[in-house]
Amino acid sequence: MWLILWLGCWESVGEERDARVAQMKLHAAMARQAREGVRLGDLDAARRAGVVLLEQKQPPGLHHPAQGYMDQVHRAARGLAQAVTVADAAGGVGGLALACSRCHRAAPWNAQAHAWIDVAGEFREDLDDDALHGWSIERMWDGLLWSREDWFMEGWASAVRSMGPLEPLSSDESWSGRSRRFAGLMETCAGCHGPGAEP
Repeated sequence: MWLILWLGCWESVGEERDARVAQMKLHAAMARQAREGVRLGDLDAARRAGVVLLEQKQPPGLHHPAQGYMDQVHRAARGLAQAVTVADAAGGVGGLALACSRCHRAAPWNAQAHAWIDVAGEFREDLDDDALHGWSIERMWDGLLWSREDWFMEGWASAVRSMGPLEPLSSDESWSGRSRRFAGLMETCAGCHGPGAEP
């Protein structure tokens, strides 16, 4: 009897975990869609990602205090869904990355999450300019989402080399400050990649 109950509980926990992982992957995909929408000046894509995120409920089995951060995710998603300008959407992307990182730091399964979500590989000297731009963005993004100062600083340093002068960034700057810097950089990227930009 006890064995049957234990096996039932174990199966339930496994199903709950799988559902949570699937939802986290959806969050990651929509956050990336929003980021790329801003970077490429595609406001509609950023808005659509915000709408999808707004429709998401609390992931199953999410424990306190991580539960509270879903409210922050929804606030950022609402800003994305209602964005009127690329600058509005960029602010939403920065807020979304910050909310995600806070939830990840609070969640007990954070140490295992890198196995579920793809992150940028190590820097390679043979990357051309376009690939280096992309790597810089991905590295900073991963640093924001997972509160990895080394990743964020590596991405920022690479962006300085490949994109030209950027404001100096101190290693003791807050994550809020870094998310705002990243949002500003995405808005700058839109100026080159967005509609109406020179080829």
